[in-house]
Amino acid sequence: MIKQKVILIGGPTGVGKTALAIKLARLFDGEIISCDSVAIYKKLNIGSAKPTPEEQKQAKHYMIDIVEPDCEYSVSDYRNESERLILDIASRGKTPIVVGGTGLYMKALLFPMELGKSEKNEAMRQKYRQLALEKGNQFLLDYLKQIDPQSAQNLHEKDLPRIIRAIEIYETTG
Repeated sequence: MIKQKVILIGGPTGVGKTALAIKLARLFDGEIISCDSVAIYKKLNIGSAKPTPEEQKQAKHYMIDIVEPDCEYSVSDYRNESERLILDIASRGKTPIVVGGTGLYMKALLFPMELGKSEKNEAMRQKYRQLALEKGNQFLLDYLKQIDPQSAQNLHEKDLPRIIRAIEIYETTG
């Protein structure tokens, strides 16, 4: 957690957060950091109200289309990169503006959180990838529902990397 003045705009999709952020960026010489867990992914444009190219020309935007869809990007990754950006923007005399609707990302920026790292286990991941090929993603999601229902409730059958990661974390940490 950093101690830096930041404008924070949060709320659900489609309420005008981007338009407000652009107005504030012009008013306070600011730069915008997206706080959207979907907008960080390239090619995932449905289900996310990513700023349009025209909107991105009106004010500098960060954390949009930075990760390939098949790559992992954690809350810890988001927090670390956003904190770096906030400090960089402020060091240039500009106002950091964080805007989005992902509450967990905002919470990670605002409050001290212990974001523990579980070591990656490639052999375990490969085992579950193979199992998904043989029995389907739903089989793994059903397994996750048995061992960690709380994690499973936030995942979709098509989100295989996160299903496998949740199983991996459960099996390595309990």
